[in-house]
Amino acid sequence: MPSHAMLPPSFPTFPAPPAFPHSKEPVSVVRVCALQECGAATGVLARRTIAYFATTTIIAVVLGLFMVQIIQPGSGGLGGMGADEDESGPAAGATSSSADLLDTIIGVLLKMFPPNILEAAVQMNVLGVITFSLFFGTMLSSIGPRAAPMIALVEIFNEVVMKMVMAILWLAPVGISFLIAAQMAAYPDLSR
Repeated sequence: MPSHAMLPPSFPTFPAPPAFPHSKEPVSVVRVCALQECGAATGVLARRTIAYFATTTIIAVVLGLFMVQIIQPGSGGLGGMGADEDESGPAAGATSSSADLLDTIIGVLLKMFPPNILEAAVQMNVLGVITFSLFFGTMLSSIGPRAAPMIALVEIFNEVVMKMVMAILWLAPVGISFLIAAQMAAYPDLSR
């Protein structure tokens, strides 16, 4: 029985892209471009993906700010760090926390649209990279057959990056072994 047979009838299903019928790759520009045969489903998928990541990020921010208000890290710590109460008192903390929440939510929304995609990728701004990838893939797919060389270029670039990641993962145990050996060599007597 297909997996979509268990979904309610109102839930839209999308056919698997012909280029990647059973791929376990993450959502990327290549995957969005492969959806060009699905038509309007591409826009629905893009909106749902952006909404999902924006919602989960905002929930994480709100939960984090809530936990900071409850736990209050740094107050009464060792050596008196954070032990002194501010002159403004605890009432100012309540107004500043709501301002912090609004600033944080606005910051998350601004991170969805980075001014420089390479800088966003280097800074691990995943939400900005996903937003760019969905927008770029959707626009590339809307061009039609003329975009085939660019889609092929993106597919090749994706394959090269995946091979580089796999090579790094295969070499990681060797690097970790050398790190452990360097730490062991730093001790003059290992019997203690």
